Amino acid sequence: MRVAQFQFIQQQHQKYVQSQTQSNDRHVKNAVRDMIDEAITPYLTVAQRQMFFDLTERDAAKTWFAQLKEQHVEAIVIPTERELQQLFKKEKKLKLPKQLLQPYVVFFSWDDPTQMKRFMVHEKKGIVGVLSKQVVKGICTICHRHNDTVLFTVKTKSSGDGMYTKNSQYICVDSYQCNQLVVDEQRVQDFIATLQAI
Repeated sequence: MRVAQFQFIQQQHQKYVQSQTQSNDRHVKNAVRDMIDEAITPYLTVAQRQMFFDLTERDAAKTWFAQLKEQHVEAIVIPTERELQQLFKKEKKLKLPKQLLQPYVVFFSWDDPTQMKRFMVHEKKGIVGVLSKQVVKGICTICHRHNDTVLFTVKTKSSGDGMYTKNSQYICVDSYQCNQLVVDEQRVQDFIATLQAI
């Protein structure tokens, strides 16, 4: 199971618990349960799905999800310092992070505040962009959640004539929090591919 899929299951569990406490209508509760069951079926066994719906107490659910993560979630490979230097070899003043995030993330990311840049790595693909100073409430392109966002601008060479183009997307100010909210890994792939294609 991938990290984003695990986070999707966690999100579905939160929806399920909310539906059980917010509605008194048995038909509504059953309809929500059926929809969620269909959504999580590709990722969990029958026994795991039964446990998923039995866990409504917060601490018990937290423990179960921690065990599920440890036993079934595929940690991503942490890139080496050499690999990061290769990914961002055009960066003359590349400041590598002292410590990368733990392996249970969808993508690696770190900021260089001196240059107002953010570096992102996903599946051996890297992208670097300049962060705007202005923080606005908006929808993040990566996690698709309403949050504090900044404009992330990538400059790429468009042709052999030395001309550059810029493309910008709004992303979360807090990259770590954004990472925890990603439930669809395709969005990260699309984000990087779109900006690199310009």
